[in-house]
Amino acid sequence: GSQGRALSEKLGRILLKNKSLDCFIESLGGLTHPELRFKDGLKELQQRYVASKDSKDCTKVVLEAYLALRHESVDLVWPAVQQKIGSYNRKKALEIKTIMDAAAGPNGEKLSKQASMLPSLQALVEGVGKVMTGMKFHGGKAPLSEFSSWLSDFDPTEHRIEVPGQYFAYTDRPPAVARHEWLSAVDPTLRVMSSIRKPKRVGLLGSGGGEFLFLVKGGEDLRNDERIELIFTLMNSIVERKMASDQTTVVPASVTNASVDDADAISKANQQEGKGAHGLRARTYAVIPMTSKIGILEWVHNTVPLQAIIAEEMALDADFCRLNHLPEGSGTGSGAAVDLTRLEAYTKRARWVGEANSPDDYHRMFAKADEQQASQVFRSLSEAIPTDFLRRRLLAMSSNAETFLTLRGEFAKTLAISSLFGYILGLGDRHLDNLLMDTKTGGILQIDFGICFGMGSSVLPVPEFMPFRLTGQLREILQPLDGAGLLRHYMVQGLQCLREEEFAEGLQFNKNKNNNGSNNGGGQKVLGGLLTNALEVYVNDPVVDWLKAPLAKEHL
Repeated sequence: GSQGRALSEKLGRILLKNKSLDCFIESLGGLTHPELRFKDGLKELQQRYVASKDSKDCTKVVLEAYLALRHESVDLVWPAVQQKIGSYNRKKALEIKTIMDAAAGPNGEKLSKQASMLPSLQALVEGVGKVMTGMKFHGGKAPLSEFSSWLSDFDPTEHRIEVPGQYFAYTDRPPAVARHEWLSAVDPTLRVMSSIRKPKRVGLLGSGGGEFLFLVKGGEDLRNDERIELIFTLMNSIVERKMASDQTTVVPASVTNASVDDADAISKANQQEGKGAHGLRARTYAVIPMTSKIGILEWVHNTVPLQAIIAEEMALDADFCRLNHLPEGSGTGSGAAVDLTRLEAYTKRARWVGEANSPDDYHRMFAKADEQQASQVFRSLSEAIPTDFLRRRLLAMSSNAETFLTLRGEFAKTLAISSLFGYILGLGDRHLDNLLMDTKTGGILQIDFGICFGMGSSVLPVPEFMPFRLTGQLREILQPLDGAGLLRHYMVQGLQCLREEEFAEGLQFNKNKNNNGSNNGGGQKVLGGLLTNALEVYVNDPVVDWLKAPLAKEHL
């Protein structure tokens, strides 16, 4: 019951209490721009107000939320690191204090009265705009000491912290803890990403001389991303083990007309292709949630979003730039990227959907347009953009034909198996910034799993109904091969492996029964249902947004 959970949480806090870890986690949280933390806190305050405005406890609820926000935003001494909060955090805390004092009073006096509550909240919202206007470090390099002097002055003799990301989801062996590295120093320079949340890359130096790079993301709950990556790792291990097993019924690519029951043909082909060397493995990376609001992700080297590659290749095509009336010099080969919103195809689509190109415009278009119109517009837009931009990049990465075939093969396998895994888990929002290409191997890495378990069909403004992404740019890379056929082959192999593992217990039981002529209770129980067991965590501890819809309906 509730008492048991409270006792368990209290016991957990006692057992897991570690001053060094508390300082480390708090410092990572401080790497998020203070303006963004203030904005996030004010959003929570507004949500509290909306949820309780018709309640007699509204004033109490809002005042408590305000004081918590004030504590998090303006305190110059933090619970764990004390005064070592960084010079930029200190400067912005003073600015935010002035804004909060003027809007609501030092102790929230203006929020304690119903008449002045709404004007006070509006003044806080206006204050966020002022703070955001003066924000520094939008991108590029930034001194670590600006955001955390505790990390910049880290002393390994005083604090013993294991470098994160050294545990993996192995199913056949325990982690090699004895070989793990401990934190010895932190790179004094941060790399600030230019995206909305301004995540930062931080370098951790290990006791064994290793350098570990992580992307620190604040204001996001990364527990779901962590679970998806762990399930990807588990499915990788299942596929790898099954492909290497003598009992596998996976049909190799060279067996084109054989029945799956033709054991001799399959066995021979497996020997020729190299059993266990098929390379069907989705690329993964470590995700370590520190709290529900802060986490770190393993920095994956040599990867570029597909959208960036396409935009860069467009800039290298002088004819394409001229046809799209892009600024002179876009196609000079300087490495600049084309702004996709300035393409003729983008303009045509916006004109057809609606000038604002918003979800509401799309919904109105969908209500009035018929299938034939939509098909005509789609074909017109598709014909305006060559489908070989990604292929051009792969060719540019290749020194000869053999290299290109190797890169293309890795591209096909990783795209197929990661798309299969994504289909099983119902991943959505697979836009071109969420698919990365490894510039060394040609492999595909999928990121950002906030939309999962079919949420794309219900929570996105424009519903998604496609199981995975397979557009012309992706298929063109595989030419002159049948791209769909090749990917289907790899996906069937992977799915067979996962299905065999899931039903391993029943298959083994039936095999023993047939060999013995009867069961006699001698069915050998083997490990099975790993994937189902792993997914049960979502039932026991749900963290994804598909729970919000039923709760919202219940509230209404």
